[in-house]
Amino acid sequence: MLRRLLLLALALLVLLPIALGGYLYWHAKRAEPTYSGNVALDGLAAPVTIRYGAHAVPTIEAANLADLLFAQGYVVAAERLWQMDLLRRLASGRLAEVMGEELLAADRFFRTLGLGEAARTSLAALDDAERAFLEAYTAGVNAYLAEARGRLPLEYLIAGFKPAPWVPEDSLVIAEYMGWMLSFNAREELVFLRLAARVGKERALELFPVDEGVPTAPDAADIPDYAGPVPDLDALFARVQGLALPVPGPASNGWAINGQRTPDGRALLANDPHLAPSMPGIWYELELKSPELHASGASVPGFPFVAIGHNAHLAWGFTSAMADTQDIFVERVGADGRSVRRPNGGAEAIAVRRESIPVKGRERPDPLEIRSTSHGTIVNQVLGRNTGTPMDLTRVPGSDLLALRTNLEVPDRSLVALYRLNRAAALAEARAVAGDLQRTSVNLLLADRDGGIAWQVTGSLPERGRGSGKYPSPGWEPGFGWTGYRDPARNPGLVDPPGYALVTANQRTVPLDHAPALGHSWMAPYRARRIEALLAARDSLTAGDMARMQLDRVSLEARGFVQALKQILPEIQALDEEAARIARGLLIGWDGAFE
Repeated sequence: MLRRLLLLALALLVLLPIALGGYLYWHAKRAEPTYSGNVALDGLAAPVTIRYGAHAVPTIEAANLADLLFAQGYVVAAERLWQMDLLRRLASGRLAEVMGEELLAADRFFRTLGLGEAARTSLAALDDAERAFLEAYTAGVNAYLAEARGRLPLEYLIAGFKPAPWVPEDSLVIAEYMGWMLSFNAREELVFLRLAARVGKERALELFPVDEGVPTAPDAADIPDYAGPVPDLDALFARVQGLALPVPGPASNGWAINGQRTPDGRALLANDPHLAPSMPGIWYELELKSPELHASGASVPGFPFVAIGHNAHLAWGFTSAMADTQDIFVERVGADGRSVRRPNGGAEAIAVRRESIPVKGRERPDPLEIRSTSHGTIVNQVLGRNTGTPMDLTRVPGSDLLALRTNLEVPDRSLVALYRLNRAAALAEARAVAGDLQRTSVNLLLADRDGGIAWQVTGSLPERGRGSGKYPSPGWEPGFGWTGYRDPARNPGLVDPPGYALVTANQRTVPLDHAPALGHSWMAPYRARRIEALLAARDSLTAGDMARMQLDRVSLEARGFVQALKQILPEIQALDEEAARIARGLLIGWDGAFE
């Protein structure tokens, strides 16, 4: 009897994992998208054809634009539903609702930033025809949700929740998230404050990075004194990063050559926008084809149209323009604790908006109080460890309030911008979308089939009073603050440069004396100079040459370090013979190629 029981227990130990593995495999397989045959869906005016190429990139062909966007929503949701769902929840602060208290800090962070509120504002500002684009895409996503109700992706089984219906606001909040990832300066200003709290603002100005090595010599009187106890460095966290979602990456490259540099007289464009690795990657390749629109390239899951790509007439790409669209204002709290000081002894009441965050496993939602002044949203309560990614804002000690001013108050029209880009037939027509890409400041690179190339900076850029925007500003001093927004027509741009090429790699793209300043956060120009050198090495370039350039692994920065090492090698030899031996053996002969 005992032997039988032991054999039975052993059999169960063997069979249960097999059964569980088989169930999970069956569940995962039945959730896979349909890649052949016919699917009947309500909501289409006419049949839509979807063909998958050798690399599983879909070509979607429809009789009208509404059906095309419906099919795009359906196809992308079939392959990327989990990613789309997490992106909209992350950006709108609704992760804790389905994943519990561990994600509450991230929800508080994004709700305080106000990406969801900005998406609602942007949706309300669209006209009926523009809103119809989102509604068609939304209907396609929900058509997939209805069809897949009984065979959702395996992630939902593991996480224990089901996706809510898609709404047009969800697409726009994903666009807001992408815009936030491409904005930088607030983090730099907070790092400066943290440094100033430790060593004083005069010493901090000496230590703080300057624009491409050129001191900006700011007036120290324009920067508020800031001092306080500096806490220990924040521990590393892994909240949002553990979800494998896209987070800010370090760099992007883009370049274009005009027809005088190609064998057939047509312009060429290359673009590799770098975002940190995620699973799956943020881009979704596809081709869209209807009588109103024919474009192919990379799209953002959850958002209509092609984001980076080409149509029959021209190609376009993006790199970060490093523009300064964020400012930190230091606010001194009044004696009543409910107002902040203003010039000449004045005061301004602190506005308060209250929200509630549902949390899985809690009976009651978590209350959130979001404070703001005319200088922006108070961010003290969300500084430090929230997402465990580069999106986090540096914690700063002290009792002053810190207000973050951004251009979120301007309704975003990236939906309209992409629609216009997907249909554009000329460089001038494509450059004009700078007025619609209001939230995100990027370098828009263009190349047309007639051989022309162009560059245009997009985005709503602030007009400032006192202060450059590079350093935090005192909210109680006169003259500081934003006075409005620059006309997008004044944003920097160029058509058919005399050098036959355009290169943007996050380096300074405008002269030092350019006014008003575009920004102060440029990356060192090593990548741009390497691209320029490769372009100059040949009189005529093909698409194959451009592809090989994108695989280039030579670092001019590394070569500079090696040269510096050669110069100080005698000193190293005198101090540490073993270190000098290692340097000679491993580094001195290196050509800077990361092979």
